[in-house]
Amino acid sequence: TLWSYGVGYLGDGENTSDFKPPRKIMDSVVDIATYDGLSIALKEDGTVWWWGIAGDNFNQAESLSPTKLFENIQLPR
Repeated sequence: TLWSYGVGYLGDGENTSDFKPPRKIMDSVVDIATYDGLSIALKEDGTVWWWGIAGDNFNQAESLSPTKLFENIQLPR
């Protein structure tokens, strides 16, 4: 289970400057990467999800809630 807390893009549907307590974002997460306001999660089912703000390489795309990016990623066994 993936939880987030703090300020900014937490994956809970809003971008806030107020500190937020821990909240559940999604289940079945096996790996996560974060960088400068962007979060990416890999789930057990091989889907990749992102939220936050993706800089210049993604035309400043913004997602306040997890958005599916890829499917059928093969996980190592």
